[in-house]
Amino acid sequence: MANFKKYFGDRAFYRGVLTLALPIAAQNLLSSSANLIDTIMVGQLGEVSLSAVGMAGQWSFLMFLFFFGFSSGSSVFFSQYWGVKDLSRIRHTYSLGFVNVLAIAVLFMVVGWCFPGAVIRAFTNDEAVVAQGVLYLRIAVFGYVAQCVNTYGCSLLRATEEVRLPMVANIISVVANTFLNWVFIYGHLGMPKLGVQGAALATVLSSWLCTLIVLIVSYRRKNLLAMPVREFFHIRRSTVRRFYPVVLPVVFNESLWALATMCLNMVYGRLGTGNYSAMTVKNTVENLTFTFFVGLSAACSVMVGKSIGAGENEQGFLDARRFGLLSPLFAVVLGVVLVALRVPLTNLFTLSDEVKVTAQWLLIINSVIYPLRMFNHMNIVGTFRAGGDTRASLLMDAGSIWLLSVPLVALAGLVWHFPFIWVFAMTAVEETVKFSLGVWYLNTGRWIKPVTERRADPA
Repeated sequence: MANFKKYFGDRAFYRGVLTLALPIAAQNLLSSSANLIDTIMVGQLGEVSLSAVGMAGQWSFLMFLFFFGFSSGSSVFFSQYWGVKDLSRIRHTYSLGFVNVLAIAVLFMVVGWCFPGAVIRAFTNDEAVVAQGVLYLRIAVFGYVAQCVNTYGCSLLRATEEVRLPMVANIISVVANTFLNWVFIYGHLGMPKLGVQGAALATVLSSWLCTLIVLIVSYRRKNLLAMPVREFFHIRRSTVRRFYPVVLPVVFNESLWALATMCLNMVYGRLGTGNYSAMTVKNTVENLTFTFFVGLSAACSVMVGKSIGAGENEQGFLDARRFGLLSPLFAVVLGVVLVALRVPLTNLFTLSDEVKVTAQWLLIINSVIYPLRMFNHMNIVGTFRAGGDTRASLLMDAGSIWLLSVPLVALAGLVWHFPFIWVFAMTAVEETVKFSLGVWYLNTGRWIKPVTERRADPA
């Protein structure tokens, strides 16, 4: 009874979780809803268009993981410095990180514009899909800079407990994206029918709208994102020395994980356009529930990082274990919901019955793996990084996907020629191993590595 109260009876803990997690989860739910709406609308154009947009989206997905790597790594500093209210160091860290993510956005934009065919052919040899993917990517790349500003800026706001502005901006963006999809994909209000190009144009315009709202409101409210230009370009040498040893392992983690995921998608894409369409549907539906865990892991990162930054290591350790228990429990519930609703959810898409059945089986398998995946996500993204131990996260996350999922999926799909759903099921091996390592390392407490210990650094 005492242990139950210790882990589940702290009202202050749950108030903190709800205050942080719900707005962040709502923001990500809106983003996933926009992806769902995009997928449904593009799905009306047929399986070739749906697969093309999904494969073109893998390029922006890779870019987003670089963004996420810098955002997640920087949030170690944001949240821990927020614990001691060191606003100057927060701003210096943000400036340094932003230069990096902006360079990444420009690089991906240039490559996507100049070599769109090569990008799409990495995932498929179906020339009809390649042609549609090129049309989409050549427009979509012009939203990358806006997405960079929005992603990294909102990571600063969330880490410093300003969660409402990103949520409201995303609400407006999703509504705008849906409306613009209707206008440009199908040719309403006197506009030409643009198909996949219309979907890309809608995404670009809504991305810039979201970014402008965040920036304009931030400067009016004078929050941490609205820093003076002079201060933005002043970066301390001590910030550089501390920043990269902590952040680069996260960037390597996300980039290696992204490359591994791209390898998995290359295997999936070569097992048939219909199978890849089913995987696109599975990912889109799954993301609706995954948004809850994004919010929960962000709350974990802020609460654990804030406590450790303030020197309250015992509180940070206790909260980390609480989140480690909550995440798989919620995953079981949401997995059951996905299984129960798999038929009506897949019926939202205009696809053949065979593709729908494949997508339903993928959702079932995914729901079985879900509790392990969400515990692993909470540990690596929420707890270990917030504690300052980004190297353990790198070894545990990137190491397991490259040593287990990539070779097993490739063998099952391309050598052993297993049925598609069993090829996907091979990813369960990785999650099981990662779960076992994560439970052990969480309980050791070795991941608690404050970045705020030395306070008298030279400028």
